[in-house]
Order: sequence, then C-alpha cells, then structure tokens
Amino acid sequence: MMKSGKKSFSWIALIIFIVIAAFIGFTLMFIFSNNFAIRVTAFQKGVSLDSAVHKKLIVVNTSGSAASLTCLEVKNGRYTVAAGMQSIKGFVGKKGVGERKEWADGYTPAGLFPLVSALGSDEKPETGFEYKALDESSTIEISSESNAITDAESAEISVSVYGKQEYELAILINAGKDAPTLLLECVSDEVRNDEALATKNAKSGKDIIEVGTDGNIAVEKADLIRILSWAEPESTYIFIIK
Repeated sequence: MMKSGKKSFSWIALIIFIVIAAFIGFTLMFIFSNNFAIRVTAFQKGVSLDSAVHKKLIVVNTSGSAASLTCLEVKNGRYTVAAGMQSIKGFVGKKGVGERKEWADGYTPAGLFPLVSALGSDEKPETGFEYKALDESSTIEISSESNAITDAESAEISVSVYGKQEYELAILINAGKDAPTLLLECVSDEVRNDEALATKNAKSGKDIIEVGTDGNIAVEKADLIRILSWAEPESTYIFIIK
C-alpha cells in the first residue's frame, strides 16, 4: 500500500509540473510572440528593425485594399502591442500595395517609413507632432528631399486636394526622396460608400467594384486621433506590409 501511495503521489507531482510548465510556456510565447513575429516579417521583407531607433511602429497588414493596423511599442527591448491599439480597420490604395509612381495612382508603397508631421483643417489634436493648420486660403509644398511640409507661394499639392473631407486630419509620411506624397488620413465617405456597394454587389452576384483610397492609408478619424496622441516625433514609423 505504501508503494502504491508513493507512485500516485509521483504521478500527481508530474501532472502538476506539466501544467505549470505549459502555463509558463504559453505566457512566454504570448509575451514574445509579437516581438518575434514582427522581426521575422521584417527580415523576410528585407527591412532592418532597430528598437533603439524604431521605438514605435504602426504595422499595416494588407489584403488587397483592406488593411489592419496594429501599434507596437518597445518595452524592455521587445515590441509589444500598445494598449487598445490592435486590429484597427483601415484601407490602402484601390490597387493594393505596390510600386507607387505618382500621386493618386491607386498604389500604396510597401516599406518602413517615418512619420513627419500632421496637418488638417481641424483644430490641432493632442499630439507632439508639428501641426500645419489648413483653411481655404492655405497653400503648402511638400519637400522632395524630406517630405516635410514647407510654406510656399505656389503649392506642389494645392488646397483643392486638402480641402476634401479626408484631410480634416492627416499624418504626413516620409516615403523617400522624390517619392509621391504619402498620408495616413481619415476614411472618406467615398470609400465608405464604395465598401457598402461592394458588399451589396457581392450578395447579389453583381460585379465587385474597387474599394480603397487613391494610395494613402486611411482609418476612421477617431482611430487617427488616438494614433496621433500615442505616436512620438522622430521615433514612430509606419511599416506597410504586402
């Protein structure tokens, strides 16, 4: 009877050990999963991530013109999801992610790009970024060297473009020297209407229309305000993944 009791105790101890080990393993996997996943993805895309430089990331995963944004920040040397900043619904260009040759060609470029500044016709939101207020008389120029906004008598991109609803608020992205201007903007009514019509056509068997932006990344205004509040100048980058 004594031997049987010892044997039962050994099995119970083993089971408890396995359960505890599994719990610790799953906990560690959860903690490191985002960090591991983003670094593997960056490696696969030929992008070099440096947590000392790229302290905050807006990761844009895409499928066609549909996008899902997740904000990551460095904590203890690892990328972790910022609280409440995961699976933010958005859109990219109607033609998806690809080589962008000119403004409004329907393509969104892939890659890792820094956020530069913010602009819009709204009052300045809570943000550490420089903010360019726009009105009906505004003229702006985008520097081809740094993609920064500079005041100018003649605008490279005129206020007629920025007067649209989606430019109530936007974040300017440095997509590279001489690259077409790239923005993280508010979703327009046009995109919403196209999405609703595409869903309706899909149910009725009609042709599916293209849904998406002219090439910028778009999210709902409330989400854009949250991103602006969370992001920090010179350390926040957007990582657009095809």
